[in-house]
Amino acid sequence: MARSRDTTGAGDAFAAAFLAAVLDNAEPVEAVEAGHNLARRVLTEPGAILTTDEQGAVRD
Repeated sequence: MARSRDTTGAGDAFAAAFLAAVLDNAEPVEAVEAGHNLARRVLTEPGAILTTDEQGAVRD
């Protein structure tokens, strides 16, 4: 399990992923999982900046 490095932006990331999933007609549990997954990802990066590819997509 990755350690949390910075909590900046975790709540915003959760809200963004949750709302994006809701707008994509996800079930409530799926939307919450999407929010948690992105928030978890943000917690492992300093300054709430995620690594992206050349097209700007977030990558692992």
